[in-house]
Amino acid sequence: MSIVAGLLRGMFDILYDEDVIAEDVFLQWERSDEEPEGKGTALKQVVQFFKWLNEAEEDS
Repeated sequence: MSIVAGLLRGMFDILYDEDVIAEDVFLQWERSDEEPEGKGTALKQVVQFFKWLNEAEEDS
């Protein structure tokens, strides 16, 4: 994992853990058809975060 990917993943983890951004908002952003500049790159870097988040959603 690159430093940037690790940094972005860490930021997503903190934003989630500290309830700054709600789970449903993360999932809405991931699933949105909107493609602002950099979204594709960001999604590639946090794929494990969303895999974990989607698995947690399925378990609940």
